[in-house]
Amino acid sequence: MKNKKFLFIIGVILVAIVFILLPKGGKAPEQTAPEMALDDKKVVSIDSDAVKKGEIENTVFTIGTIDPVEIFDVNAKVSGTVLKANFEVGDHVNKDDVLFTIDKANFETTRDASLSQLKNSLEQARTSRDKAQDDYDKELQLFETGAASQSSLDSAKIALDNAVIAYNNAASSYNSQAANYSDQLDNYVQKSPVSGVIVSKNISKDIYASTQNGYSIITEDAFVVNATISSKYVKSIAKGQKASIYVNTIDKQYTGEVLSVSSVGKNGSYPVEISIAGDDNLMSGLYSEIEISVDSVKDAMLIAKKALIYEGDKVYVYKINDDNTVKKVEIQVGIVNGEHVQLISGLNEGDKVVTLGKEYVTEGVAVKE
Repeated sequence: MKNKKFLFIIGVILVAIVFILLPKGGKAPEQTAPEMALDDKKVVSIDSDAVKKGEIENTVFTIGTIDPVEIFDVNAKVSGTVLKANFEVGDHVNKDDVLFTIDKANFETTRDASLSQLKNSLEQARTSRDKAQDDYDKELQLFETGAASQSSLDSAKIALDNAVIAYNNAASSYNSQAANYSDQLDNYVQKSPVSGVIVSKNISKDIYASTQNGYSIITEDAFVVNATISSKYVKSIAKGQKASIYVNTIDKQYTGEVLSVSSVGKNGSYPVEISIAGDDNLMSGLYSEIEISVDSVKDAMLIAKKALIYEGDKVYVYKINDDNTVKKVEIQVGIVNGEHVQLISGLNEGDKVVTLGKEYVTEGVAVKE
């Protein structure tokens, strides 16, 4: 009896609890399916872009290095002991700065002895010329008074002419050798022919320099880009075509144009030289990413490059329908350049496609921006 009474009380309590929890009307709540609905019609957040008309350039991409237009090798012009070497690799130099000097003592000794000998010869020739002139003047006076013969006068004239020639030769030898020594003296002080940066050096104080010792200098404001083009594209590249040059190291974009395209390739690659409108940030040896503009298409249908989905040799996009669901559409593309691609077929102007988030959608899924 006690057990039945206990069970009865428990049952009454449970009924009371159920009654309290029931909504008005006394009916138990019917199960709805909001979660199920969300699972069945999942909405994915995406970014989109519309197909539009515009101009697109056809470009050829390659990698190159920034190089100086010219390297100036400034080596010793004479042999001798180096007294000073004024610059190190990486130093900036201005035009006519003295790079190094070479001991000229031996040269000056040789020069002075040679010029002294030539000067003595010149003085002797001057004395001989002056004496020949006096002798001729005397013979002429005697001839005019009848005291000297024509033959004597002629002999004096020949002697004078020879003495003048000898003097002129001696003067010419002295002046020529003096000028030559003056030019040679300049070789003992080597100056920079340009303003630029020292990029190599194999000369230093106290070494005995030869014509193989000196500096290499590049100018800071004149660079070119040296690159190669594969045989597939070399026929598309020509002198004068515009180029966009991105230097990753300094994160800067430059412009230039093709200066030359070699007709001789190696392993399927052909050298190309491109000008670059540089600045103080450029340095020799920096790598660059280059896009050479081959041609362009105006009024092309353009689609965002990041909307493309590649599957084998086919290209797809997710087109956004009017009801905000997506449909996978195969398209044909042409020129691929930068952020956009030329659309050949598959969509119309104004159609919207998924760009960001396309990895999370499938055919028929609803999307929102």
